[in-house]
Amino acid sequence: MLLLSIVKFFIYVPIRFFYPTKVIGGKNVPKKGACVIAGNHKSNLDPFLLVLCCRRQPRMLGKDSLFKGKFKNWFFRSCGFHPVNRGKTDIAAIKFGLSMLKDGQCLGIFPEGTRVKDESIELGQFKNGAAMFASRTSSPIIPMIILNKPKMFRRNILMFGTPFMPEGNDYDAITQVLTDKMKEMRIHLESKNKKKKHHTVESVIGEVVHDVVVVAAKVAETVEAANVVETIIESV
Repeated sequence: MLLLSIVKFFIYVPIRFFYPTKVIGGKNVPKKGACVIAGNHKSNLDPFLLVLCCRRQPRMLGKDSLFKGKFKNWFFRSCGFHPVNRGKTDIAAIKFGLSMLKDGQCLGIFPEGTRVKDESIELGQFKNGAAMFASRTSSPIIPMIILNKPKMFRRNILMFGTPFMPEGNDYDAITQVLTDKMKEMRIHLESKNKKKKHHTVESVIGEVVHDVVVVAAKVAETVEAANVVETIIESV
């Protein structure tokens, strides 16, 4: 957890500065307990935005090609990712996701399974992964929408919706409920975004500085906690 907090701090500054993102509904993510965050997938930055904008430290499944090489393998695992082979049913990845939820952790999923690069397409075809994980562990699903494909210095919005519990074991039906909720969220954000005034560079920089201070404080708390534990161990 300490390593993840440190990595999170050092990637937070450049991403939040170059890709300013406003978070809506952050408190919809419970402070503790198992939950599945299911979001749309527009770019390679989406998983990092989820990690940086969520008040929890979600664990996520990422395509196995991301983990090739010692540094990349270390980096992505440090960010909370676990490799998954998208070309087949990856039993190890499924077991990982289920074990994380049974341990009371937060699991991030992108149900589309791959990036939807065409910005004219609101949502791609959803797979049943989020429904399966949530149903088998009786975990709430938190729909998440990233309004636009991240572009440098373009203001963006990430919204966490209201959690809902999956009903029954019909994965298709659960996935359809998730899809409908995410479509409603997107319509709401698009309508709200049109009414917003243009943000100045100064306001964006101010928000980034504030966020950096908050993350730095969290890292400091984590380091302090680790030092306390170490002191206790040494005294035993």
